[in-house]
Amino acid sequence: MLLWSVSAKKLSRARIQYELTQHPKLLQQLPGSLLDLLQTALTSSKYALSLNGENADALL
Repeated sequence: MLLWSVSAKKLSRARIQYELTQHPKLLQQLPGSLLDLLQTALTSSKYALSLNGENADALL
């Protein structure tokens, strides 16, 4: 149960990081380039998958 909780939090983090890149007004206020931000979201998603690879929601 703890593993699912940790991976769910990481998944939420990855999803939020990705969603921020999809809003131009927010994107202008974030540090880094679009590519950097998307790479961070992808890294977070891969980490969530490594914790619970059976969770299809971890896919962006």
